[in-house]
Amino acid sequence: MDNRMLRTKYMRVIMTLIVAAVSAGLYLIGVSHYRNQSYPHHLLNPGPTRRNSGSTDRLSDQDEKPLFHPVTGKIYYQNKVAVLTYHHLDSAESSVTITPQRFRSHLEALKEYGFHVISMDDFVAFLEKKKPVPPNAVVITFDDGYESVYKYAYPILKSEGMTATVFLIVGYIEDGAVHQPLILNWKEIMEMHRAGFSFYSHSYRSHQDVKVNGIPTSPLVAKLYNPSANRLETEGEYEARIREDLSEADDILDARLGNRINLLCFPHGRYNSTLVKIARQSDIPYLFTGKEGLNTNRSTLINRINAGSPYVSAQRLIGRLSAFTMTGHFSH
Repeated sequence: MDNRMLRTKYMRVIMTLIVAAVSAGLYLIGVSHYRNQSYPHHLLNPGPTRRNSGSTDRLSDQDEKPLFHPVTGKIYYQNKVAVLTYHHLDSAESSVTITPQRFRSHLEALKEYGFHVISMDDFVAFLEKKKPVPPNAVVITFDDGYESVYKYAYPILKSEGMTATVFLIVGYIEDGAVHQPLILNWKEIMEMHRAGFSFYSHSYRSHQDVKVNGIPTSPLVAKLYNPSANRLETEGEYEARIREDLSEADDILDARLGNRINLLCFPHGRYNSTLVKIARQSDIPYLFTGKEGLNTNRSTLINRINAGSPYVSAQRLIGRLSAFTMTGHFSH
């Protein structure tokens, strides 16, 4: 009798792990289409789109329910932080754009299932080992600094009692009106900053891809062609350009906002050892990547989880966060 009960218990544990693993695998298959997403052409030429004119997210989510069903109020992870990545909000969805309704449904689901949205200040204090974080801790971030953050995300977050961090392409702010989609201006940034939102660097003007030997790449991870010398940059010229870009962005943000610390989100999530080295030398202790996973207080290259694509329904987001420790994936 005892052996049968023990076998039954083991079978239940194994089935739970299998279901969670399948759910995580299906998520990764879908989300792989949305990696390296901070590209303006995804926003200007979104390809197939879906318009959501309703007041809820339910219809567009009906085919995206995770196989693993989370439990309201359960502790899924402790002493770790999940950092969510968003870009743009609009009625027409694309690979890097979701509707305001979908975004609101994400926040409501986070609350319902016991996830705690914390500020970047709280996350940094955790990384500095100065304070703990609650179970199921989540940080919300937006890349690029589109005006839709102010127009849509800001009021939604305030209504839910939450905050977020925006990684700005700092050199775009002064001429934001010429960019499409529109970029935040300093008036909007300052208003949100006074309300507890934080702003850090996504580079000064090194976000747009350039071609090196015919291959598109981020300017921060490649030596660029020097037309006057008819050659690629030297290692010294490359490092000097990176250092100048990072410093220019942080000097402006520090002067405008009085940031206590400098943070950098790599454009398109791309980085190399030289960029990491120069960032460290430029007093930027924490660097935000495009790699998926949770973060401990030993993390310095920060993992993030894409949440800003139409594939990621509220149910899928919660299922993914809930499955991290169940599957053992990305829990470092």
